Amino acid sequence: MLFFGSNPSFRYNKCLYLQYKQKRKTMEIRVDNGYIKYTIEDDEVIIDMVEVYEKRQGTGRILVEKVLDIARDEEKDCTLACFPQDDAISKSDLCMFYESLGFECDYRGSKDEADLYIYRY
Repeated sequence: MLFFGSNPSFRYNKCLYLQYKQKRKTMEIRVDNGYIKYTIEDDEVIIDMVEVYEKRQGTGRILVEKVLDIARDEEKDCTLACFPQDDAISKSDLCMFYESLGFECDYRGSKDEADLYIYRY
């Protein structure tokens, strides 16, 4: 058993956290023009981050498609939360991008007013 600090409650909670963290598999795929980070959970694959250096060259699509292939191989749903990180893409273009990959938007309120969009594949 691992021990962290002298407080037994802290040790117990820390061990539970480590056990939970060990069940999760956080992965990363890198290409010359960017990378994608994703986590394989028990029941789904979560896309945590997509970073593309030179925009509008198909790199984001390639990276997301690779993770979708992994989700299909694992027989799991794929989920992501997205929002524009800079002015390189508008909210509507970002939504259209993920919808073109087969994701369905699950947001609350108006698409134009929401700051965060949850997509499920």
